[in-house]
Amino acid sequence: MTRETKWSVEPDVGILPIKFGMTESEVSEASGLGRANDTIVEDDGLVTHFWGLGDPNVAYRDGKVVFIATGPASIPVLIGDVEVFLDDTRTALQAFEKANGDKPFYQLGSVNFTRLNLAMTGFFDFREDRYYDPMSGEQDDRVLSLFAPGTMTEFPDIPKTEITFF
Repeated sequence: MTRETKWSVEPDVGILPIKFGMTESEVSEASGLGRANDTIVEDDGLVTHFWGLGDPNVAYRDGKVVFIATGPASIPVLIGDVEVFLDDTRTALQAFEKANGDKPFYQLGSVNFTRLNLAMTGFFDFREDRYYDPMSGEQDDRVLSLFAPGTMTEFPDIPKTEITFF
C-alpha cells in the first residue's frame, strides 16, 4: 500500500475497500494486500490475518470478515474528510462522536462508539485527561477497531465512563 491510497471508515460496512462479509480472496483482491504474513486461529474459530505494521489486521468467522483493525503506520484512514491518524486527535474523536450520534464511553483504555461498533485505543487517556499528541515523541500505539454489527464485545461488569469530546 502507498500513502497516497486512502481508506474510508464506513460503520456497519467496513474500512473500505475491506467490507464485512468478504472472503479472504475478496479481501486480497479488493485491498491489494495479497497473502497474509501471519495467521492466528483462536479456540472459538476466529481467524485473524496479519500483513505487517503498515497494514490493517482482518479477522474472519466462518470465512467472512467480522473485524478490521488499523493503526498509525497504515495507509491514511478517513472518517468523512478527517484523516484519523494524521489530523488532530481530538478532531478525529469528535468526527466519530458526531457520526455515533451519542456520547461514547471510556472503558479498558478505549473510547467506545457503540452505535458505530467501533473502538479507539490510545487516542485519549481518561485518567490523565489527555489526547495523544503525534508530535510528543511518545510511542504511537493508537488502534482503530471496527466490528461487524452484533460482534462488538461488551463488558457489563467493568466500569465505564461516558465522555464527550465537544
